[in-house]
Amino acid sequence: MLIINRSMDTALIVPRLDFQRAQNIVGDHVNLIGYSTVEVPQRMPEERLFVSKSLGNYLLREVGLKPNNIVGIDNPDSPVAKELSSVGIKIININDSILKIREIKDEYEVRMIEEATRITEEALDSVLKRGLEGRRERDVAAMLYQEMISKGAEDVAFKPIVASGPNGAYPHHVFTDRVIGRSELVTIDVGARYHLYCTDMTRTIAVGSVNGKLRDAALAVLEAFRKASSSVRPGVKARMLIR
Repeated sequence: MLIINRSMDTALIVPRLDFQRAQNIVGDHVNLIGYSTVEVPQRMPEERLFVSKSLGNYLLREVGLKPNNIVGIDNPDSPVAKELSSVGIKIININDSILKIREIKDEYEVRMIEEATRITEEALDSVLKRGLEGRRERDVAAMLYQEMISKGAEDVAFKPIVASGPNGAYPHHVFTDRVIGRSELVTIDVGARYHLYCTDMTRTIAVGSVNGKLRDAALAVLEAFRKASSSVRPGVKARMLIR
């Protein structure tokens, strides 16, 4: 839980088990506090630890919120929001405001996304060079995962989709024991996570030659992609690209 007051002072509350990892990430930029429901083991000297049955209790006890105070929360349905509402504190949904801030990435964020994309592209290229024919969908997914981790990803951005043949008709198919055959299309949707930033890349691969109907469908998608991507520029709204 990140707390920002009117004076723009910040406090970041993290599970006690993650305190050291969080400190390595944020350094001295925020006031970092460990949270636990029980004090086991006993805190170390100088350890910043908050012990309570609920996170909302920190706002009531330590921050000193009172009834009729106003608090902006990104998830009004969260246990913290409900706890504060129960004692008369007014909750305002600020999720849209936070999303607005995150719409435009700074240079650091762009670099992280570019690196996640590079890892994803190189991992997919490595797997494709080893061939898809005769492999199970799950084997291809495992290869993609291994390649991304070995190339620097901290994790996958989401569970990989490897959909071969008729499975390509399911938009959110993941992977099965189905063996990839010749003369069919394989749709792979995969992404790497790098320094908490993610990428998402979808490719359709023809294994050998495919029939005219499948080829026409793939080329239609490719043409639509090229037309949309040629229109991407600053100031263009995303909804304009899908028309």
